[in-house]
Amino acid sequence: RFAKEAKEICKDRVYTDHLRRYAYGVDASCYSYLPKVVVKAEDEREVRRLIRLCQQCGTPFTFRAAGSS
Repeated sequence: RFAKEAKEICKDRVYTDHLRRYAYGVDASCYSYLPKVVVKAEDEREVRRLIRLCQQCGTPFTFRAAGSS
């Protein structure tokens, strides 16, 4: 449900394919996690709407900025 409704907010910036989820689930650290969905919000309004959607769906969320180097 979350991914479908997130596409209404972020259009083509919602990723559910394995390769992109894997790419966004790792960085230069030893830690890795495969997210169920990756969403690239463009502005504060989208972030607010996505957080509200997460709360409604009971979906946990994690922010990612530039990653590790």
